[in-house]
Amino acid sequence: MLNLFRTIAIATVVLAAVAAGMLTFRVPLTETAVDVMAKTRPELFANATVTDSAPEFHQRFPDGTYESELIEYLESEGFTIEVQANQLRKATLRIVRSDCGEEIDVSWYINAAGKIHNTSAYAEDSLCW
Repeated sequence: MLNLFRTIAIATVVLAAVAAGMLTFRVPLTETAVDVMAKTRPELFANATVTDSAPEFHQRFPDGTYESELIEYLESEGFTIEVQANQLRKATLRIVRSDCGEEIDVSWYINAAGKIHNTSAYAEDSLCW
């Protein structure tokens, strides 16, 4: 009977210590997990800012590129694509991290031949909390 009581007491102390540790380290562990799993900015948008459109993106997808090529790339990177009026298209990628996230916005128009023109690709750290 004494051994059973002792085992229960030890198990209770261990569980309490584990619970206290989880409460104490909950935020840092969550932040670390979010940051480790966070998507990184695609290379073509490495130099995009709020005011400067991504030069690497424009080199890879210049005016006259077929829209299907652009959409295939954007979808492979996880962008959400939206069809707007007047042949305008928009794509958005949100990258979430523990401190601040960022959003990359791409927009373009298509012509009757299905080719892109007037593209823009900007990034901003708009998701801080």
